[in-house]
Amino acid sequence: MKIWQEFGSSHSGNVTVIGTFESEEVAQNALPLLEDFINAHWKDRYPSIKEFNRRWKDQYPNIEFIGPNEVDFQTGLDGDPEIFVDSNKVVITKFSTEHVHGIVKLMFMLNKKKIEITGTGP
Repeated sequence: MKIWQEFGSSHSGNVTVIGTFESEEVAQNALPLLEDFINAHWKDRYPSIKEFNRRWKDQYPNIEFIGPNEVDFQTGLDGDPEIFVDSNKVVITKFSTEHVHGIVKLMFMLNKKKIEITGTGP
């Protein structure tokens, strides 16, 4: 059973986040972390952000300090977003809420060159 806590109005919105990285290799290396975060709460992979951070701390030692927090972890997703690499970009689309804070924090931590966010409401 999931308890869904949502304060926004874009339950059926379509938000796209595009992170541009130095190279396709860097984007490919960023993909597992971003995919795991996006699906962490939605697919019950971790009970809280602490467990998520513990999983990634060896690879990203600063994640507890500059990465997502518990509020960011509660994305409010109501469907599976798409996430893929296109050249030197990680593209996240069909993200059904405006709660992209955690994704943006992770992209900053991963030294992205540019982040673009676009979307449509419900």
